[in-house]
Amino acid sequence: MTNYAARISGGLVVEVVALPAGVALADAFHADAGFVPATADVAAGQSYEDGAFGPPPAIPLSVAKAQRLAALSAECAAAIVSGYSSAALGTEHRYPSQEIDQQNMLGSVSGAMAAMMLIGGDELAAWTTPFWCADEAGAWDMRPHSAAQIIKAGQDGMGWIVACQMRNAECAKAVMAAPDAETLAAIVRE
Repeated sequence: MTNYAARISGGLVVEVVALPAGVALADAFHADAGFVPATADVAAGQSYEDGAFGPPPAIPLSVAKAQRLAALSAECAAAIVSGYSSAALGTEHRYPSQEIDQQNMLGSVSGAMAAMMLIGGDELAAWTTPFWCADEAGAWDMRPHSAAQIIKAGQDGMGWIVACQMRNAECAKAVMAAPDAETLAAIVRE
């Protein structure tokens, strides 16, 4: 039979260990180490008071709100870099949006805008820049984009980023206004 021990600090279980068969708690740990006898169902985070284990203490609403805001911001950041769709090439294509991809798009859009200002006519009509994107079948390739096409793809990317940020701002407002933990838990990015 396995014996368990829980280390208690500040009224909370901070660690649960299984003792080797035949080893007593007093033989395994110094009396000042904070270990008490436990069962297999005791887990870190539970409360401990007057020799009894209880549920984890409630997290203050302000702390829960801060945790939810951090989680939502992380979800927003992940969504931003997950890529976006644009029909700049005439059909839907998927564009990457990691930070380096955003920088590359900015450079391509800047190049296209400079070309539009400095050249015209047939020379502008022949101007293209390659950009990495996937077609509807999911095939990734460096596809040529005209000045107008790369600018449109860049605008669609910026639209995606702003939409993610706006959704995050809406969620943050809802988090701050949440009157209780149940309402807070229902706030999701979608």
